[in-house]
Amino acid sequence: MGKALSTIVVIIFVTSIAFGQKFSAGGTIDILVGGETMSYMFGPRLLIEYKSDEFPLAFLASAHFYLSEITGKSIYLGGFTYTTFGFGAAAYYYPLSWAIEPYIGAGGVYNSNRVEQAGNANFIDGKWISLQKFNDNFSFELIGGLKFAANTPINFIVEITYKLHRPAYEVALISIDSSKEILNKRLNLNSTFLKLGLLFRL
Repeated sequence: MGKALSTIVVIIFVTSIAFGQKFSAGGTIDILVGGETMSYMFGPRLLIEYKSDEFPLAFLASAHFYLSEITGKSIYLGGFTYTTFGFGAAAYYYPLSWAIEPYIGAGGVYNSNRVEQAGNANFIDGKWISLQKFNDNFSFELIGGLKFAANTPINFIVEITYKLHRPAYEVALISIDSSKEILNKRLNLNSTFLKLGLLFRL
């Protein structure tokens, strides 16, 4: 994770020298406001935005780290902790150029996922649930937001993002005689986030 953050800092520095006023960099705090199988999820996101002078478009690169716990609505992974480190890219459309600029967009994220059992072993129908693997995956985002003080060097942003996120995993159901039944599943981590943050023009 340290290497990834260092890489992002270097990219921001180099692009700010090369392109000047077209770039902004900053960060947000992302908070889960809707999700079927997570009791909570939050974390920081670093981002850099390139905004076109010729078209009402912007392109965004980002990195985030989220903490979460899976609820009992997931039959097999209820109570497990979930952390994800992700890199993403998105395109934004700005229909208005004003002091407050609304925008819509879409993007994709590569998620490096980690799931661990937080407490006692889980059982279902007298069988012990053992997580065998939890895959990394790509997710997709639909985005809407507002950029405040858009004509100044520091912008406050408020964003709502809907994330389509269904990573695959494998569990073993282990009976008392040590026999195993292997199940391949997908966890529904589709979610809605509120993102609050600042952008600084470079």
